[in-house]
Amino acid sequence: MNEIHHRCKCTGQEFTFDEWCARRREHDSAEIVFEYGGFGWNINDVCMTPNRPITWERDRYMIEVSTAMSPNGRWDYGINIRL
Repeated sequence: MNEIHHRCKCTGQEFTFDEWCARRREHDSAEIVFEYGGFGWNINDVCMTPNRPITWERDRYMIEVSTAMSPNGRWDYGINIRL
């Protein structure tokens, strides 16, 4: 039985465990597989080219907000905090 191990929403691809392992050996996870609205997405449905409208750094921490339009037309955001 070939159960689906990973689904890429951006491309509609579905991978079994063996197919996923083979793909990971052959391709970099930062490789852009889908583009929409000027943004590039990897096989894990992560935007690799987001806008970064806010970046705030101080001595010991950094806060960054990133935004991107997802393939369904909705704007998504992420917050990266390093302490």
